[in-house]
Amino acid sequence: WINEDYLSDILDRFQIKDKNIQVISRENLESKSKNKIVYFEISVDDIIDSVDSYIPVTTPPSNFITYSPISEYPSSSRDLSFSINNPVKLNELRNTIEKYHDEDLKEKTQSLAIECFRAVGKGMPVTPTSLLTLVMLDDPQGALTWKQIEERSKDVVDFCEFMEIPVTNSLKGKLHGQSLKTAMDMFINNKKVKLIKREKLNQVFYSINDASRTHLLFHKNMILHHFIVAGIVNATWFNIFNGNIKTEAQLNKYLVTKRKELKYEFYLPTVKEMIKQASRIVEYATGEQIDSLNDALNFTPEKLYSIASKVRRFSTAFSYIYEAYFIAATTIKYIDEEEFTEERFLQVAKELFEMEIEHGRVVKYPESFNIPVMKGSLNYLIHLGVIKKLGTSYSVEDMNAVSTLIERFARDVNDQVAINLKFGR
Repeated sequence: WINEDYLSDILDRFQIKDKNIQVISRENLESKSKNKIVYFEISVDDIIDSVDSYIPVTTPPSNFITYSPISEYPSSSRDLSFSINNPVKLNELRNTIEKYHDEDLKEKTQSLAIECFRAVGKGMPVTPTSLLTLVMLDDPQGALTWKQIEERSKDVVDFCEFMEIPVTNSLKGKLHGQSLKTAMDMFINNKKVKLIKREKLNQVFYSINDASRTHLLFHKNMILHHFIVAGIVNATWFNIFNGNIKTEAQLNKYLVTKRKELKYEFYLPTVKEMIKQASRIVEYATGEQIDSLNDALNFTPEKLYSIASKVRRFSTAFSYIYEAYFIAATTIKYIDEEEFTEERFLQVAKELFEMEIEHGRVVKYPESFNIPVMKGSLNYLIHLGVIKKLGTSYSVEDMNAVSTLIERFARDVNDQVAINLKFGR
């Protein structure tokens, strides 16, 4: 307890003899506490004069334990906790862990952790808030009428129901519209969204404030993983239609490449699961069963358009990531140095982003520049072998590949714009 003796003991350590410790009465205070209120006044100059004579309670050790270095990397211990929704799976998990051997424990633990993340992701429901942000952030300006918002969100829910993606009950049936309005009211009250009235058009538009787009991206990313394959299918049909994909080998290579582009942003489905989902999406779009995804190579233009109309809601859902990759590659080319630091990279990337978004040539989404995504783009480029990590800096391994990536990501982003114009969103 803090009392006169406690304060006096502290002052004694500074060898302050003239102590005038006083107690303040609680008589006129509205407080349930009965502890004493003690105070003491002293000149700062007196304290400075007394510092050298302070008597410490403890003394530093005269010698230290010497350790032998065993690794250049830091070491720490971690406990793994598992939350199991289905009790039936408990024994399966226990048996899996008990079968682990020391030599492959790290690899097995990583695989198990990824499987857990995938399982959690599959069970993540689409909520009114996340759905609303998915729809509104899909437009670079985010200015949509309520009719557009309802129609687009309904398309997403219909897709979810067919693909067995979990959706909250509040988005089903007649509750759908009211639940979206409640979420929109919350955004408006929190000044995340503003109303724009156009009297001559007799329309009211809902627009996300530019400063809030990155914040609302958190809600969108809670469910975005559900639509990875739909986004890939959207890009695939376009390349089949324009003749860039003609053979099964080209189709498989394209699918794997598109999957790798998102590897450092999401816990992706396995390649096998991706092919299975893609086939189901094609069946959803065409209303016909297919034997293999390769059947799409022989589809008529009408069937390809039917696929496009069903997945168009996800055509630009990942554009902010591809724009970030474009910015990253452009930054490395602009720096034009054999080595660069992360700090230098982020500084130049921010300036190039601001220039690009002002002109709107390729970059259109304000949220395409954010620190986590830009750092993720560096990991992606490392994986491609374009750059290499060197301690606290990076080295450029293949500048020609950087130029190729710039062209590829610019083309991919512009292709999505062309699709949107074709189908009127």
